[in-house]
Amino acid sequence: MARVAAGLLCYLLIATGISFWGREFIGPDFSFLEKLLLVVLLVASGPAIAAFISWRLWPELRGLSSLFGCWPKWAAILAAVIPVAVLAFAGYPNELGVQANLMGAIVALCFLFYALGEEIGWRGFVHDALASNPIFLRGLITGIVWWLWHLWFLQGEFELIKQMQGLALLLAIAVLFAYLVSESQSWLMMAAFHSVGNIGMMAPIIDLPSDERIKLAAIMLALLIALHSYCKKKFLTGSV
Repeated sequence: MARVAAGLLCYLLIATGISFWGREFIGPDFSFLEKLLLVVLLVASGPAIAAFISWRLWPELRGLSSLFGCWPKWAAILAAVIPVAVLAFAGYPNELGVQANLMGAIVALCFLFYALGEEIGWRGFVHDALASNPIFLRGLITGIVWWLWHLWFLQGEFELIKQMQGLALLLAIAVLFAYLVSESQSWLMMAAFHSVGNIGMMAPIIDLPSDERIKLAAIMLALLIALHSYCKKKFLTGSV
């Protein structure tokens, strides 16, 4: 247990340090696309880099999850395609002169890769490191670590109520995701779910009306749930 705690602390410090530097580097003078790409490259890389470093230091904490997981690869690939295809079909009007459907695909891809960077850390390293615990507890602990990673990036005054609301939200998502990843074992499939949440609610950088974003996210989520349910019924052999 001590090695698990040490591994989680090391992971959190590396992930938060890299991502914090990435957030500080991105300034207001960058364009929309520059900000989007830098967020993916600099911020989302924190959890992924921290995971691979921590796995090198504590190889016994490496679990069974992987990019494609335990189901056929097409399932994870199709999951990743869903949010990209939906936003590309809907289009993303912009002032950059980029065709709307193409821009929709670019934005969705950026959010997918951003989510993948996080998922390699949360549902990859942290979830697997806690393999000796019940899935519900693994979700709760992952949610706390996830919240701590976000906490350092808050701007302005510390507001306890908002912090507790953020913690409650991340705990709920982390528990749900813990059960989902225990079935698919796929970082890519979880990144698809994660990106839908970012597109629908958690990404003010997307310049679309709230009702439009929520409608698109609902379509994406319905398709992902249908895909996950099909694969669970057809391919699930056990949980990890």
